[in-house]
Amino acid sequence: MPTFKKPRKLALLCVLLNLPLAACATQTVAVDRGCDWTRDITYARTDTKETVNQVREHNAARAAVCAKKV
Repeated sequence: MPTFKKPRKLALLCVLLNLPLAACATQTVAVDRGCDWTRDITYARTDTKETVNQVREHNAARAAVCAKKV
């Protein structure tokens, strides 16, 4: 029976060395939920023109990104 020990060890070694490769075969998909919990920003009449422009730019960018995900 000593002849079976080496093939068993070799088979076990091959299995153990290939286990990490199985983890690489899985695919992970990231789901972007940013549009689910964000909303447009509002501004007040007392805000500066710079602030109003920044808010409008932000809202336009959000609308462009979130419109594609509907």
